[in-house]
Amino acid sequence: MKNALIVLFLSITAPLFSESFYIKDYQVDILLKQDTSFDVQEKILVHFKEPKHGIVRNIPFMEYGKPEFIIGGLHVVNESYFAFSETVINEKLKEKAGFDGLNIPEDFGVAFGKQVKYAKVNETIRVGSVFTTVDGDYEYVIKYTVYNDIADLTNYFKFYWNVIGLQWNNEIRKVSYTITMPAEVKPGKDDMQIFTGYGGEKKKNATIGMKGNIISGHALKTLYPNEGITVEIRFPQGYFTPVRAGIWEMFVSWLAAAFSIAPVFYNWFLMPGGILLILSVIWFFFGRDKVGSIETQFFPPKGMNPAEAGMLINDKMDAHDILSLIYYWAVQKRLTIIKQADSFDLKKISELKNPRSYEALLFTGIFYSKNRVKVKDLGKELASVMYEVRTNLKEAIDKKKYYSPAMNKVSSLMGGLRHLFFWTALPLFLFDIEYRFIMRFPTIMPYIAIFGGVLLFVSFILLFFIENVPKLMAVNKIFYIFAISTVIIGIMPFISTLFGSLVTWPMLLSLFLSAYTFRAFKYVMMRKTRNGMFRFRELKGFAEFIARAEKDQLKRLVDERVDYFEMTLPYAIAFGMAGEWIKKFDGIQLTMPSWMSGSGVTNDYDISMFQRDIERSWTAFNDSYSAGSPPDGGYSTDSSSDSGGGSSWSSGSDSGSSGGSSGGGSGGGGGSSW
Repeated sequence: MKNALIVLFLSITAPLFSESFYIKDYQVDILLKQDTSFDVQEKILVHFKEPKHGIVRNIPFMEYGKPEFIIGGLHVVNESYFAFSETVINEKLKEKAGFDGLNIPEDFGVAFGKQVKYAKVNETIRVGSVFTTVDGDYEYVIKYTVYNDIADLTNYFKFYWNVIGLQWNNEIRKVSYTITMPAEVKPGKDDMQIFTGYGGEKKKNATIGMKGNIISGHALKTLYPNEGITVEIRFPQGYFTPVRAGIWEMFVSWLAAAFSIAPVFYNWFLMPGGILLILSVIWFFFGRDKVGSIETQFFPPKGMNPAEAGMLINDKMDAHDILSLIYYWAVQKRLTIIKQADSFDLKKISELKNPRSYEALLFTGIFYSKNRVKVKDLGKELASVMYEVRTNLKEAIDKKKYYSPAMNKVSSLMGGLRHLFFWTALPLFLFDIEYRFIMRFPTIMPYIAIFGGVLLFVSFILLFFIENVPKLMAVNKIFYIFAISTVIIGIMPFISTLFGSLVTWPMLLSLFLSAYTFRAFKYVMMRKTRNGMFRFRELKGFAEFIARAEKDQLKRLVDERVDYFEMTLPYAIAFGMAGEWIKKFDGIQLTMPSWMSGSGVTNDYDISMFQRDIERSWTAFNDSYSAGSPPDGGYSTDSSSDSGGGSSWSSGSDSGSSGGSSGGGSGGGGGSSW
């Protein structure tokens, strides 16, 4: 009697506490597959009583006492949506279980797949946009695939699914469903059951029938908030061929869902497309170099060292542009390269003669404290000067007016916009990841917030030291990036819940594509002046000769000038062509460069040994250069209906012969508006 009064009270009062919408028609179509997976389509016709952004649909996939299954390909047809997993905690059950408040081991157990009585994990999808609202009737079509849910028992397979879950806090006025089977089967009456009502009830206020290989039915009354419909079907052994879902199946399912987002989101790709079009037009009319004919050059141009040559030939400053100066100075007998068993040393012979400012800075930086230094220690020596070296090299190029000043500014703007778009996309990407993590594991949010606060504090300390200790300004890019990263990670717990739901993969991809479009045009926009183009043609002609030179040509050049090989080598290094250039001299009688000495450099030292040592020394120099380089700047481095016929039965009684009940199956869940 007491239970009957409670049910009566809930039936009368539930509508008073229901959502600001009701469902006019809820149609569920399920397609069972031979491998025991099944596709679900839900058509939900909602009537909003007041303007709302949309609905939230949640489906539990990990719940205490029920099989854990996998949901793949969850998406909404032609709508904006955001899907994520979230852990739902019943605080009363948690307290009853003896875990009052936070408990790290138990909370992390829930987070990483442990079933507990007070928690369940939902796959949740929020449908709609924060920028728009809907009112009156509106239909949503939700699709997903379920894996590993149909139970393979001793004598039969059991499909036990909540067609309508218990967590809908609103009326559902009409419900219909179909279940399409892989093949026709003739179940007994007790093998096909329907249950309705509140959780645990066994009412029969819905029909269930079969025609051919389709089971279908509909609700006989309006469902009040928290009432559900559950179907239980038993299939004979051998009916299915179970296959556990693997990584590939899940990936394909995820991919299908990813590309089924609302078409409006694909409009994001108009942005990089538009940027590409605009920049292409600007480049064609204002930034394009008119190269003209290229004449072969056998020697590098006079009055231009390899650092400037390397920068002019590809319009950007690379590591080999600057490091080619070491070999250039060796040829000029200002230093020697001494080969050691495990590394190389540099030994100063004399000071540079009439050095350019960046040459003097680099040379002095290398030999700051002593006349002989180990290459592996150069990172420490170069850390304080490398930023100035690169800046001065850029200024030297600007003074020679190789590039149009106006297009040089446009190129700098491209570089700035590239950083703007990239550093907008990266935090949004991180915010999205953290948002999904927080929604999946809400019990550990306090720990994330504490961790983020500590990182935020540490990051400000790091940035303070970088800005106020001059030597740290150029210590290396890794330290600076770490400091900026701690800022981003530190604020993510507080911002991700605001921005995470707005992020979509087309948005992120379009931002990254835009960033790299600006990056690509940064260099091609650097239109050269007449003087710059003259010098470029000389360099291009020499580079083409390096690429295509024949052995007999090289032999004649060596005969004419005995030092031809070593005087051209620094330029080949600056062009990134050293390996192929050295190989072309194999078999030609050469006087090996005197500036390479040390372990293994003997009378039988030949071109192949020299190439190996040059490559090893280059690797060592490059490692030290990377350790000493600051962050990039300026010129940068690089539907169904009732069944008719067949077997059919329905009942309005409260009894049932099965152990099932309303809400006792998998899936279901519920939803709300937002």
